[in-house]
Amino acid sequence: IKVLRSLESMVNERGDQDKVLILQTGADSLPLRDRSVDILLAIGVFYYLNNRFDNALDEAHRVLSTGGLLINSEPDLDGAIYKSICLEGLDDVVENFTHRHFKEQQGDTEFKFRLFSKKEVMMALDKHGFDVVDRHGLSLLPSLLRIKMVRGEFDVEQVEKLEKELRQVFDDLDGREGLHKHVIWKSRKRG
Repeated sequence: IKVLRSLESMVNERGDQDKVLILQTGADSLPLRDRSVDILLAIGVFYYLNNRFDNALDEAHRVLSTGGLLINSEPDLDGAIYKSICLEGLDDVVENFTHRHFKEQQGDTEFKFRLFSKKEVMMALDKHGFDVVDRHGLSLLPSLLRIKMVRGEFDVEQVEKLEKELRQVFDDLDGREGLHKHVIWKSRKRG
């Protein structure tokens, strides 16, 4: 909700209220007319739907105009497996790969959400009438580095001292389709 408010403020500051509609609604049942949207932004949305993921892609296809753009982000299977190897445990690695789930914890409650390989996301988008135009991965390594620092496993001063070199490592791996926390997908609706 905080992100939506921030986005709404930016839209208002730019005077684009007549061009942008911000909704807080279920992604698998959008209160919009067929083919009424040119661009649909769903960052950190679809994978939380678990079994309703396909319904949400159908809804995105329904509301987008022909040639409209869908921009969505999904966690990356390879990155989740690597994170589990480094930070969690072998049971999590098996859960990631075999059941295509990753875990999040809020208080005492554990949640499991869907994971996809890049190929699986491409196949799902294709199945629902989208052509992938572009994709960009968000590096997993800065996230791992922060977690290790919070846990006291990496010395903050050493990380700060090596910041420039670490950034080069992260940038190089990113440029080689490295390990990603999430992948942002840009897809166009087919006719």
